[in-house]
Amino acid sequence: MISPFDSIDEVNTQLTACKSALIEIMAGKSVRLNMGGSDRLWGGEDLDKLQNYIVFLSKERAKFASKGRPSIVVGRPSR
Repeated sequence: MISPFDSIDEVNTQLTACKSALIEIMAGKSVRLNMGGSDRLWGGEDLDKLQNYIVFLSKERAKFASKGRPSIVVGRPSR
């Protein structure tokens, strides 16, 4: 799957914003959050969606962090 993000900095910025929004929502506040070009008001009923999005962002950050390194190293079996 192609990532909607161009750099790890974009992912980190979005992840930071989502985590701070999650903390505020857990405190009982409503938060206006811009995600992917859509600006909407998030409240207590959106906690599951926001937590799932944070998990998605963490996976995207891990993909960017592992780029350039082989995930599997193929070698000759020892004799």
